[in-house]
Amino acid sequence: MAWQLKGEGAANTVFSYCGDDPLLRGRVLRVRKASAHQGSAVDRAIWADVLGGAEGDAARQELSYVADVMAPLLGPQHVSHALRSVCWLDGPQTIPRRAQKSCTATPPRPFPRPRSRPAGVLSRLHAVQAGDSVGPGGALRLYQQLQVAMQAGEFTGTSSTQGETPVAGVLDASGAAPASAAPAGRDWAPVLASLRRYLMSVTAKDCGVMVTMQRARLLVDAHAAQEAAAAAAVPDGGVQLLSDPGTGLVFMYKVAFVDLDVKAAAKLPRHVELEAALADCGALNLPLLEELARGAGWQPNES
Repeated sequence: MAWQLKGEGAANTVFSYCGDDPLLRGRVLRVRKASAHQGSAVDRAIWADVLGGAEGDAARQELSYVADVMAPLLGPQHVSHALRSVCWLDGPQTIPRRAQKSCTATPPRPFPRPRSRPAGVLSRLHAVQAGDSVGPGGALRLYQQLQVAMQAGEFTGTSSTQGETPVAGVLDASGAAPASAAPAGRDWAPVLASLRRYLMSVTAKDCGVMVTMQRARLLVDAHAAQEAAAAAAVPDGGVQLLSDPGTGLVFMYKVAFVDLDVKAAAKLPRHVELEAALADCGALNLPLLEELARGAGWQPNES
């Protein structure tokens, strides 16, 4: 088999290609498990205005969440386009599940390039991470209010959950939905927006940043490098070139966000526990954190 197990989580199994097909080199296969999270009624209510309220179609909603919510915030050039496809039932089981460690026959050679090549991804990521204004505790209280209202029949839903066409691709960094989506009775729009904003920040905190590189071809002058850049360019600008002036070797590389799945609101109690544990750990190791901050050029908050 030309695929090897790269990683496995609760919702996905990821395989990397190790064969000789040039079209597949550097590719990964992400298989969504049938046991992956299915949104609860509260989850569907939170995201109904932007993802639609279709029940039992978690795959469609996840693709919409990545493409219409997270990609505009993080940059579409850094979010790989995903397609929904049918996987044969025993396919993942037939792929070797133990990746063998291997070493290249030639020793690694230092690459004479600057240590830092700004791509702008971390600033975008931090902006989404910092978009939450209520924190785990505040989000949990809002979640519990919404949960109680739905159980008591006091939450009548929004325009999307009442049968109108769901809105996609219109959610901004504030988590706000269109004004036409305001529910009747109590105005739940601020509650839903705050919950969306929090869950979006959790996605940004839990995602991964993957850098992939692939040799392009041997280049000996700047003109050839420009031609290769044009040939390697893609419409979204996600693929960039990195050249070695000494040898003329050119590599294509791409920085991408992965694991941008929507988070389950039911895990909010666990988030509160983790926040408390992190605060305790920070207080216990405050001198070390201050030392690391000074070493990085940061000024610790005296308050």
